[in-house]
Amino acid sequence: MSAKEFFVHPNAIVATETIGKGSRVWAFSNVQKDVVIGEDCNICDHCFVESRVVIGHRVTVKNGVSLWDGMTIEDNVF
Repeated sequence: MSAKEFFVHPNAIVATETIGKGSRVWAFSNVQKDVVIGEDCNICDHCFVESRVVIGHRVTVKNGVSLWDGMTIEDNVF
């Protein structure tokens, strides 16, 4: 996936390789390996997304939210 298809803030830690087009991961967030992030998502500052989390399309995860191992967030969730 091209770096131009999604945005990762330089102060974010992102270990997953599966981030959809148009998605954004902001500063001080930690997204672990084996996470799936859909298209047009917004992962705000200071979020923690543990391994095996699946985030659907057009999802916003607000500041400071933690998503734990194995969770699934459906499409169009705020």
